[in-house]
Amino acid sequence: MFLRRLGSEVFQKLYENLKEARRQRRDAGGEDEAVNLQDQPDEGFQVDQLLFYEEELLITHLIILMVI
Repeated sequence: MFLRRLGSEVFQKLYENLKEARRQRRDAGGEDEAVNLQDQPDEGFQVDQLLFYEEELLITHLIILMVI
């Protein structure tokens, strides 16, 4: 998995940077598209996908709580 390839420190930094970039785009009203990273585009895309799925899970959880 990419966590092993990157190492925990690099993964955490990439994760936080992408999460902040998503938040800034959302706050600016921009579309939430994958961030292209010059250094490691595959790893950046995979971490961006992880963030996407986390957000989808959170939304689903909130909807379920509203229904209950």
